[in-house]
Amino acid sequence: MYGFHQAQLLSNMAIGIFTLRQQLRGLLSTNWPGAKTPYVEYLVVGGGGAGGHNYCGGGGGAGGLLTGILPVTSNVSYTVTIGGGGAPTSTNGSNGANSVLSSIIASGGGGGGGDNGGFTATVNGIAGGSGGGGTMLTANLQPTKGAGIAGQGNSSGTASANGFGLGASGGGAGTVGLDSYGSSNPAPVTGGGGAGIASAISGSVVVYAGGGGGGNNNSTVTNIPGGVGGGGAGGANSGTTAGTPGQQYTGGGGGGGGNNSGGGAGGSGIVIVSYPDIYPALTTTSGSPTVSTSGSGSISFNGSSYADYPASASNLSAGDFTLECWLYLNSFTSGYSLFFGIDPNTCYVGPTSATAFKANFGTGGELSWTTSTASLSTWNHYALVRSGSGSNNVTLYLNGVSQGTNTNTATFGGAGSGIVRVGSASGYAINGYISNLRYTKTAVYTGAFTVPTGPLAATQSAGPSGSNIAAITGTSTRLLLNSISPSPYNDSSSAAQTPTITGTSAWNQLSPFATGLGYKNRVYTWTSTGTWAVTV
Repeated sequence: MYGFHQAQLLSNMAIGIFTLRQQLRGLLSTNWPGAKTPYVEYLVVGGGGAGGHNYCGGGGGAGGLLTGILPVTSNVSYTVTIGGGGAPTSTNGSNGANSVLSSIIASGGGGGGGDNGGFTATVNGIAGGSGGGGTMLTANLQPTKGAGIAGQGNSSGTASANGFGLGASGGGAGTVGLDSYGSSNPAPVTGGGGAGIASAISGSVVVYAGGGGGGNNNSTVTNIPGGVGGGGAGGANSGTTAGTPGQQYTGGGGGGGGNNSGGGAGGSGIVIVSYPDIYPALTTTSGSPTVSTSGSGSISFNGSSYADYPASASNLSAGDFTLECWLYLNSFTSGYSLFFGIDPNTCYVGPTSATAFKANFGTGGELSWTTSTASLSTWNHYALVRSGSGSNNVTLYLNGVSQGTNTNTATFGGAGSGIVRVGSASGYAINGYISNLRYTKTAVYTGAFTVPTGPLAATQSAGPSGSNIAAITGTSTRLLLNSISPSPYNDSSSAAQTPTITGTSAWNQLSPFATGLGYKNRVYTWTSTGTWAVTV
């Protein structure tokens, strides 16, 4: 073992940041040459069960869900099997198939109970990773819940014996399926599929293994919803409405069939492996996985999205400051396309072409720089620094090189007025990616400097990566976006600003920092069966 608590390891793996001590412990814990990782974090989800057939088919149970840390050995191959979703039939829904990672087996979800039109007996839910719901065929008989497997999923809900009309919903990995009652006394209650479990192992927060909703033959009830995490909705009484399939690659259960209709198929399962990028890439021999990273990355802006941070982060009215970030542009605009600080109604900054940069400080007027060429579709580090006597000198640095100093005697932006807006303002918008935006009330750069090779910090000693870099102390940093998945908008400064998000900007794995430094995780996602190995 690494010698530190597994919970802390998992927490750090989720955000892709590993301390030097953790990395060293990892190297010391293995005899492998080449610093091979002895453990990987995993998520394994089985295929979801299908919904049951006909008038009030039970919802399919979600596939079993397992997470944890798996020891791996050099020169050993590991099999990955992806469980398919259960198929609907003319009666019961079929169970989903198991998903397997080495010795880790996540069971397929249970199929929902169904009927071929005989109305002679209840049909019970079927056991699985999570249990499938039963269907009720007479007014006085109540089906048994489909049971889930402890540690993988939950049982289905119950279809009440108080009247004919609603099938039970399937269980999810996170909660049991909700009960359904179909008579008029009490009034119909349309409990949905059990909820799944959220995971950030891929770099984005995704919910897996939601149960399918039960079908219904009750004229006062519409579709019973599936559980969050890919569960399909049950079919409704109106017309001939089949259950909705569970979502692929989530292990979601299929919805039960409604009036004279079939159940929905279960969603297929998934296997994801993640580990720190200080260790080499895996060798895959079949079933090629999707390869990505999590942890340190960037925020992607689509040209109309932005994030607003409160006024307390925006007081540039007096004293020194540094506003910096890495920027990866797909295109330049005629306006201030980098980021917009201080007060988005009056103060904007950003490159306007490959060789031009402007800063508009409202009453202070516009400052302009002719810069060395900044290429599109690559990372560039911009830093705007105000310093000197009266803090009136404004210097622009591009990739650590001064692009010249302008003088401006105005009060910038008012006394704490406005907000910091990242992404767009006044008709101007960024089309590209921002990483590690930091605003600090310190003149951090005092001359040509070596651009940092890792994420920025809220405080630092002088010259951490070379000369002409000042210390940052106390609460000087007022906004710091380290762009770490799954919460790229988190402000890591002491101000801990909470943004208001507009549009569809999102975390992206594109990063200005090299692989292999411990700021990211390697992520492998299988949606089809394959094998992989760690080799010396």
